[in-house]
Amino acid sequence: MCGIAGYLQLGSTGESLEPTVRRMTGRIEHRGPDGEGFWFDENARVGLGHRRLAILDLSEGGVQPRRSQSGRWIISYNGEIYNAGELREDLEKHGTVFQSRSDTEVLVEAISEWGVLATLGRVEGMFAFAAWDRDERLLWLSRDRFGEKPLYYTADSYRHFAFSSEMRPLETLQDLDRTPDPEALSEYLRFTTVPAPFSIYRSVRKLEPGEWMSISTSAERRSGFYFHTHEAVAAALQKPSLEGQAALDAVDAALRTSLRARLVADVPVGAFLSAGIDSSLIVAMMRQEGLSSVKTFTVGIEGYANNEAPLAKRTAALLETDHTELYVGAKDALDLVDRLPTIYDEPYASPGQIPSCFVARLASNHVKVVLSGDGGDELFGGYSRYLTARRNHAILSRMPRIVRRVGGFASSLLSSQLVAPRFSRHARRHAMRMLAASELLNGPGLDAEYRTLISAWLKPSMALQDKREFPTRAWPQVTTFPPAQASYIDMMTDMPELLTNVDRSTMAVGLEARVPFLDRNLFDVAWRVKNEAKWQGKQGKVILRELAKRYLPEEIWGRKKTGFSVPVDQWMRADLRDWVESLISEDAIARVGVFDSTLVRALWRDHLEGAQCETLLWPVLAYQSWARSRGLSA
Repeated sequence: MCGIAGYLQLGSTGESLEPTVRRMTGRIEHRGPDGEGFWFDENARVGLGHRRLAILDLSEGGVQPRRSQSGRWIISYNGEIYNAGELREDLEKHGTVFQSRSDTEVLVEAISEWGVLATLGRVEGMFAFAAWDRDERLLWLSRDRFGEKPLYYTADSYRHFAFSSEMRPLETLQDLDRTPDPEALSEYLRFTTVPAPFSIYRSVRKLEPGEWMSISTSAERRSGFYFHTHEAVAAALQKPSLEGQAALDAVDAALRTSLRARLVADVPVGAFLSAGIDSSLIVAMMRQEGLSSVKTFTVGIEGYANNEAPLAKRTAALLETDHTELYVGAKDALDLVDRLPTIYDEPYASPGQIPSCFVARLASNHVKVVLSGDGGDELFGGYSRYLTARRNHAILSRMPRIVRRVGGFASSLLSSQLVAPRFSRHARRHAMRMLAASELLNGPGLDAEYRTLISAWLKPSMALQDKREFPTRAWPQVTTFPPAQASYIDMMTDMPELLTNVDRSTMAVGLEARVPFLDRNLFDVAWRVKNEAKWQGKQGKVILRELAKRYLPEEIWGRKKTGFSVPVDQWMRADLRDWVESLISEDAIARVGVFDSTLVRALWRDHLEGAQCETLLWPVLAYQSWARSRGLSA
């Protein structure tokens, strides 16, 4: 696990190459505290930088950037290739003699032997890499299938092309246009993150999961996808479906294989542990794989009833792990919130980032690698909102179209009037409900209806000073795969951005997080499992609960799903109140020049009076905090 950065000078003028790359790479030292490396070709005007977090082959054999034995390819790479052993054996059959045990050498030699696109089709892992082809004078970039590792880039056709693992290295470029992208801001207010290919700056973009790109010294760019979730789901559904014991055995085998690959490391490996099935199953399987002692980590919330820490502690005792827990409260959150824009680079508005940062820091004091249970809910139907989406769709699909249109128009009209600050907080609460109703009634199908369940601001223009409305481009248009559309939508939209939280919170403290549920073969198996094995009545993730019976005591697998939340609504009214006021005072909002201060202030008053407005306010606060950290003003 590491951080990468690089610069390709396209014109005869521009920033000096070596100081630029060194400065960029220095901004991601936290991603790789174990060392740095550089490679430059002054004739081609290209430079690659690398920060190293040593996980495999701790010797000099793992140092990057790395040159292929042929001398043609140079690579700077962030991540882990989990099937490196299998690829190594294939390459050795073709005559490659390896000089190290690092997966970096396997990756660059695979590219040298098979080419970039063929290699991408064969690798299994989490990664973002840049590979320079010295013969063709081409820079190749790519990102893993599910979006575990990030990759930003900015291009000026007459001056440069630059890339990095995070935004901060690009912010060191002298001529970077830091104008916020209004369309990206609209997507952010809907989904609380900035989804790829957008970034919050209009001059910067992100590679999407499964995407590749090449750029020549003449600025010619090509791009495409070696993996696309839609196509992968369609292919899986063409295969024989799985049910009963065959489905259970297939999921068991695929998850075990994935987990084994993610345990390979030359440093200690631990796990995040909650009260849920997913992380408990991962930890139990780690014990089954022969780990005599598994270090587990949990964060709890002081004085909060909806707290998983006690159950996680009980799980750790039952599984006999070496468990460490940390309780945090509002004062701890206050110490953290002003650092979140630095950790996350872009506005990111999930309150779950607060415990994520604390548990990552806790784990980093004991291990360098942790396994996470993320992805189980999306693959196996664990969210209760999936049931809500199906229930809403069943009701709405029986309504005559004319009734839906009239009702949608009326609800939209009333909501736009009642949200005005001159009305009471009760009127605004009903206005937001009517807005949700109008979205449901006007929606063309389950995908549009589902958007109402996961959006923060259903109509982002309401929050904005200029009232500009953008249709979402980050939302997939789904017409197939019923009744599992919601799960598919989450894999396309919510999952890559959830992984932003995993990446930033862990890499900020030099910790590598691995996600066993995000495996290409397990993904295929999960989509072949019949929906009846995922949902039965109001119970989701049924097949994982059946699998848990093979590894866990009934006390664990028999628990009801509790979920995990952070009491930001309470904190905002108490310890975080001054912080909130400093960000959304009329002067503060005017300085940034983005939000409708009258509406935001009205919502804040509503919240102080007991209304639950944190879902609407937290994205505004996160953006204001980010803008303040960057010194942006109107």
